[in-house]
Amino acid sequence: MMSGPWREANEIHSDGLLHWTFDGFDVDAISIILRIIHGLNRQVRRTIDLGMLAQVSRVVDYLDCHEAIELYASIWVAYLNGLPLTSLHADWDSWISITGVFRNPEIFKKWTRVAIVEKQNSPPSLELPILTQAYDTIDSLRQQHLDAILSCVYSHVSRLSETKTCSSECDAMLLGTLLRQLHAHPPLSGLRPAAPYEGLSISSVVKAVRGLSVMPEWYSKVQPVDEPAPNPFDFWGARPSKLQQKRAKKAKKKASSSSSSGAVADGWGYDPARDGEDMEDITVHEHSCSFDDLIAMVNKLEVEIQGLDLTSDLGIQQVGSVMKVSFGSGFVEGATL
Repeated sequence: MMSGPWREANEIHSDGLLHWTFDGFDVDAISIILRIIHGLNRQVRRTIDLGMLAQVSRVVDYLDCHEAIELYASIWVAYLNGLPLTSLHADWDSWISITGVFRNPEIFKKWTRVAIVEKQNSPPSLELPILTQAYDTIDSLRQQHLDAILSCVYSHVSRLSETKTCSSECDAMLLGTLLRQLHAHPPLSGLRPAAPYEGLSISSVVKAVRGLSVMPEWYSKVQPVDEPAPNPFDFWGARPSKLQQKRAKKAKKKASSSSSSGAVADGWGYDPARDGEDMEDITVHEHSCSFDDLIAMVNKLEVEIQGLDLTSDLGIQQVGSVMKVSFGSGFVEGATL
């Protein structure tokens, strides 16, 4: 830049030097870059925090001095990437910008996936390189994946409303439970949300679906024993229950004991032997119907979500070969040379 046709390259000031004015950049970040460029390696910190590295990447992108800073950038990225993940929006933005500027495709893909899953149609929280370009694609993918997941959820609602999947009572219970639990999450209550899904993230929808639950067990009466019929609930995992039969046998045994001692029907018309026989003729099915199939489908859709690829999604070309920098006990992929 100091040899181009710009004012900074041609205007000599009273001190006999060319002056270059930086507006809107972090002074410490500029100082770090100038120390590296001038070979003052002993004055360069080996670790910096994520916010400072984001500001360094911003200056590097502006000055187009990637190659001069790549070695230190790889050391800083390797250190920070070993720290616990964070859920702060600003940290996602910092990582996306840093790994985009310094061409680290693996970490870039990881953090853009975090943004796709957690984002709620909000703009970047920081003014950093790469973000505006990346966020357009991130939000487009967020809407596509949300549409697929919501289609799965509301198709399940329609199926329970319009198709007999189990007994009428069971379908009604599942539908009511599903609607009530969706209503507990305001963006999902009422009609199906529409694009661009303001205030709705993929993670919040997946969490709501994973939290769906029904009564642990319940029973419904079917036909008497003398009119056997195939179990209509096999698909849902229901199985014949012995509970009522055990109760009936116990009542009959008690009634037989009462009869041997001369017991008869009481004044209310209750005859232990007769009523015990009636109970023995009742067959019930224990239902284990649940939302397991819906949860499994949503989990599958969530697992299939991928982060962005620097080259194919954003058109940012990888330059040179990937350099591996040792940090601690292993090697970590870092900058390119």
